[in-house]
Amino acid sequence: MSTLKVDAIRHNSATSDAITTASDGTCTAKLTSVGGGQLSNRNIIINPEFKIWQRGTSWSSGVNRYVMDRWYQWGYNAIPSQITGTNGSQYGVRLRHNTSTSNTFSAWSSTLEKKDIFHTIGKHLVLSFWMRKGSAFTGGMSCQIVARTDSESKINAGTNVTIGNQDIAGSLTTDWQKFTIKTTQVVPTTEVVGVNFWHHTTSGTDANNYFDLNQVQLEVGDTATTFEHRNFGDELSRCQRYFAIFPGRSGGIPFWQAYTGSSQASLSLPIPFSMRAVPSPTDPNGSTTTTGYLYNSNGVDVSSRYANNTSPTLSCGGYAPSGLGLILSFGSHQSGTNDATGGSWNGNSPGIYLDAEL
Repeated sequence: MSTLKVDAIRHNSATSDAITTASDGTCTAKLTSVGGGQLSNRNIIINPEFKIWQRGTSWSSGVNRYVMDRWYQWGYNAIPSQITGTNGSQYGVRLRHNTSTSNTFSAWSSTLEKKDIFHTIGKHLVLSFWMRKGSAFTGGMSCQIVARTDSESKINAGTNVTIGNQDIAGSLTTDWQKFTIKTTQVVPTTEVVGVNFWHHTTSGTDANNYFDLNQVQLEVGDTATTFEHRNFGDELSRCQRYFAIFPGRSGGIPFWQAYTGSSQASLSLPIPFSMRAVPSPTDPNGSTTTTGYLYNSNGVDVSSRYANNTSPTLSCGGYAPSGLGLILSFGSHQSGTNDATGGSWNGNSPGIYLDAEL
């Protein structure tokens, strides 16, 4: 048996080593895949190939809102839409600029909370993604890695540091291409880290002034690895830490438990998700006032005996991440017997929105 003794292995056209050996018999290797397949648990982006759209897939022109889960659309008015993905992904996303005001921008950002980025502090990151442009695309396309140091909140506000940035507008075509951007400094001591895709210095409402995005991957190191596909259930669970729809519109099934202490009535349900914080609940129309009914043990509707009648207010209580509850408050008892034992929620489809986003 023979032994090959080297300090490093490098392709003859490469500028850095693929494998670096150490005197203790170990080595450091820059692997992008194993047997042509992906590596595991490297991508820290949540919903990186846009599988999860709990808020829906049909959007009109607007701004400053979450669209697909964990992705915030900001800047000026634009129209987001779900599209067919590339390179093995079912879906991608398009953002079409939609304002005639000159020198404006539209952008996507995704922010990761401190618990998920703490291990990156003091290290370099590499961002990879697929993108293409529309035939009437104008302006710049800055792709950024950003750290926010003052608050655990979205990266597109507050005190932030851009640690990686490249304007790729000159390289974009109407065909899908993969791009890679590396940080120029290590992640500082920070509260959050995120990515930002910023279509800037543009204007107009041309339907083809857009950019498409897919397969966003952010990982520790200086080498972009093969994109990491995750299963739908795993991705949905990650997203529900920040936003969930519960309960789904059930047609008014009276499975809520009633409480009638202190001369009032309310209904409650335990929330079956571990969430980042106590969520803010709303009906899908954005209101904390919704529709519900109270019943006594004989199945008689007794909602009119309480101040809010069939228009209860939504709230949440308990402690995050688990031990959370959803409450429908019908207000103070007004007349008749205070004997509600259960009830139903009859608000709008698809269900109650539970928002615990950054």
